[in-house]
Amino acid sequence: MEFWTVGQLSKLANVTIRTIRYYDQIQLLTPEFRHANGRRYYTEKDLKRLEKICLLKSLSVSLDDIKTVLDKKAFKELLLHQQHQTISNIKEAENTLKNIQTLLNSIEVEGDLDWELLLPLIKRKEHYRDQFFSKEERKTLDKLPKMEKDNIQTKQWINLIKRIELTIKKGFPAESEEGKLIAEDCLLLSELIFEGNKDLEEKFWEVRKSAADSSSAGLYPVKEEILIFLEEAIASLNETGCKFNV
Repeated sequence: MEFWTVGQLSKLANVTIRTIRYYDQIQLLTPEFRHANGRRYYTEKDLKRLEKICLLKSLSVSLDDIKTVLDKKAFKELLLHQQHQTISNIKEAENTLKNIQTLLNSIEVEGDLDWELLLPLIKRKEHYRDQFFSKEERKTLDKLPKMEKDNIQTKQWINLIKRIELTIKKGFPAESEEGKLIAEDCLLLSELIFEGNKDLEEKFWEVRKSAADSSSAGLYPVKEEILIFLEEAIASLNETGCKFNV
């Protein structure tokens, strides 16, 4: 039978000597043989056990549970529990990423963090699914730009808002050429999102224009002056014979 020192085992398993000694201390990995002078010697059996410990650790299993598993107690139950815990952690991480993206997109729109606006937004629930729209309509609304996402449509929507703000700041009216170009870009984006469903488009726009309904729907709060400008710009565009209708 071949024996290895703690240093040799450390190299074989790519685990630090300190870790191996700690496992010995908590009786997770006790050496096969101890010399009278206290020196530890490990065998192939110990190496296999250490490799199992490393594998289970990579699954985020606690050391106490690893000991239970290696003692052949409730292995399946432990894995099922670990699976459930991992799924829960993934969902929590996904929500964290959504909140981070919401903050980043909000900074892009507002230029800074507006806590009064953001706190209720992050906590919000998308109640509009049941309050305002049918099941079929919801499938289309799932394609709406969302502040929690980092995609092309959301970036287009953010840029649209920033362009309107810049146009207003420069003093250009909604019926100006700049306003009409913005209106046309908005209608093109709407055409893609609503897939030509003008009834749903109008229904959503009515919800969007109402501050109360917009909040209940979990929509990002857009300044009233921006919505008014956009509505007037679209009306002006339609008067000149645009191929899109709101």
